[in-house]
Amino acid sequence: MRTTPLAVLCCLTACQPPAVTGVAGRGGSDQQGGSAGEERDAARDTAPPFFMVPDGGGEVPPAPRACVNLQCRRPMCPGGTTTSLSGTAYAPNGKLPLYNVALYIPNAPLEPLPAGMTCDRCGTLASGKPIASAISDSQGKFRIDNVPAGKEIPLVIQVGKWRRQVVLPEILPCQDNRLTDPQLTRLPRNRREGDLPRVAVTTGQCDGLVCTVSKLGVDPGELGVMGQDRAITFFAGNSGSGPPGMAPARALWNSYDELAKYDFALFSCNCKEYVNDPNETVSNRSPDAFAAVTRYLNAGGRIFSSDYEYVWPKYSPEPALAKAIGFSTPTTKGDGQSPLTIDTGSPKSKALADWLKFLSPTSTPGQLPAKEVFDNLRGPPVAAHVWASSPASILGKSIGVHPRIVPINPPVAAPAEERCGRLAHFDVHLGERPPPPQEFPAGCGAELSEAEHALVFFLFDLAACIQEDDTPPAPPALIP
Repeated sequence: MRTTPLAVLCCLTACQPPAVTGVAGRGGSDQQGGSAGEERDAARDTAPPFFMVPDGGGEVPPAPRACVNLQCRRPMCPGGTTTSLSGTAYAPNGKLPLYNVALYIPNAPLEPLPAGMTCDRCGTLASGKPIASAISDSQGKFRIDNVPAGKEIPLVIQVGKWRRQVVLPEILPCQDNRLTDPQLTRLPRNRREGDLPRVAVTTGQCDGLVCTVSKLGVDPGELGVMGQDRAITFFAGNSGSGPPGMAPARALWNSYDELAKYDFALFSCNCKEYVNDPNETVSNRSPDAFAAVTRYLNAGGRIFSSDYEYVWPKYSPEPALAKAIGFSTPTTKGDGQSPLTIDTGSPKSKALADWLKFLSPTSTPGQLPAKEVFDNLRGPPVAAHVWASSPASILGKSIGVHPRIVPINPPVAAPAEERCGRLAHFDVHLGERPPPPQEFPAGCGAELSEAEHALVFFLFDLAACIQEDDTPPAPPALIP
C-alpha cells in the first residue's frame, strides 16, 4: 500500500473531486472531456497528490479548506515560489503578439457564448470558473501564477468572443512553465478550433479594411457573404473587392436586425458622405440607416470607421451622439499631417504606443505614421477620448492640432457604467488599397503594414469587453 505524507493526506481527505475536468472547446490541441464518472476515475488514478496553496501563505494551514477539481492540484511551494505559466498571446496567425488577451485556467466546462451583439461590460465573470488568470501586456506577454500542476491542464485564450481552449500536456510544480509554441497561445483561426465573433465588413474604394482582416490569419473558409454561415461577412460599398456575391452595404446599414447579428462591424471609407443621395444605389445612407446604426451602438454594438464614415455619429438622430465629436466645417477643414502623436494619458492609449514601438523598434515612440491624414474632426470632443492627434493647415498656414483617433462609448447620454457600445473612428487611412475583386483574398498578401498595426489594435479592442478608457484592464475574476 502506498504511504502518503500527513499534509497531503489531509488535503486528499478534504477534496475528492476530479483533478482534471473535461475540456470544453474545439480544434488544434483542444480535446473533449468524457463523462463525469470517467473524469473522477482518471483523476484518482493519475493525479499527483498536491497540497492546495493556502490563502495567507505559510507551510501548513491550520485547517484545510475543501478544494474542487483543479484547485486540488495546486502545490504548496517553498520559499514564496509559485507554480506559474508564461508565454505570449498571439493573433490567429500565430505571429502578431496581442495586448489585453485574457488567459486563464478554468475549473469547470466553458459555457456557450451568446450569439450576436451583446452588452458586454468588463467585470462580469468569465465562463468556466477561473482559478488562475492573467492578461497579456503591451508586448503580448503574460504570466499566470498559482496554477495547478500535473498532466493535461486546460488553458483558455480569450478576447471577447475570440475564445480558444487548449490542453497543456504537463505543468511542472513550483517553477515557471514557459510556453514557447505560438500554436498553443494564439486565438482560433476558425470555429473548429474555438469561438469567433461575428463580424460585418463593408468594403470601400478608399480604404482596404477587407485586407487587414484577411491578414490576421482567419481561415479563408470563415470569409463569406450575407446568407452564409461564416464568421466574417462582407457587404459591398463602392468597392467590389471581397468575396463574390456580396449584398450591398445598405442591406446592413438599413436594418437593425441585420446589424444585431454581428458583434462588431468595420466600415471602410467610401470616399464620399453619400448621405441621402438618390443616385447612389450601393453606398447611400438614408435616415433609416442612421437610426439603425445608432440603435445598434446604444444596445452594445461596436463599430470601427475611417475617414468619411464619420457620418454615423455626425448625422445620428440622437443629439448626444451627434455632438460627441466636434466636426470641421468646409471653411475650417484643413489638411491633416502625418505622423500622429498618441496621447499616452490613459492605460489603453499608452499600451497602443508601447505596442507599436515593440512591433517596430526603430520607430519614434508615441508616433504613428499614416499615408493619408484628413481633418474632418475639429474637437475637442464632448463625450469621447482623443487617442491621437496631429497638426492641420490651410494653404500652408497652421490651424492647430486636431483629433485623429477618437473612440466613443455609447449610449453617450447614459451613465458611464451603463455604456456598452463602442465607436472607434480614425480620421486617417491606415489600410492598404483593396485589390481587384478577382484577387481577393490572395491579392491582399499576408504581412501587415506598420500603419495597419494600429488598426489591428482597435479591432481587438472592439472585440474585448467594454470599459472606460481611463480604467486599466484587469484579468478575469477568480472563483474562490
